[in-house]
Amino acid sequence: MANITLEQCHTIVSTLWSNGIYDAKTLHKLTSIPCSTVYDYIKKLKNGNTLNPLSHSSRPKKLSPKKRHFLGRLISANRYYTYLLTLVYILLEW
Repeated sequence: MANITLEQCHTIVSTLWSNGIYDAKTLHKLTSIPCSTVYDYIKKLKNGNTLNPLSHSSRPKKLSPKKRHFLGRLISANRYYTYLLTLVYILLEW
């Protein structure tokens, strides 16, 4: 199969499962999804679970994308910065 997303894999396997195709080898041949992944999907479907990912907590990131980019540029500019020197520089900039 062509490049497909994870959501599409879940949908395809769930649809085939609901249509009565329960064999891992057959699902692998029809979808080109690795056998180990198909076995994991089958284990979830047998337990009555869906293939949708679990929701994660909505805890905010410690660094915003802009600050993370700044920190990456700072470190790539001088790889010999120590942790303390980097921290002082960041505190002076912000």
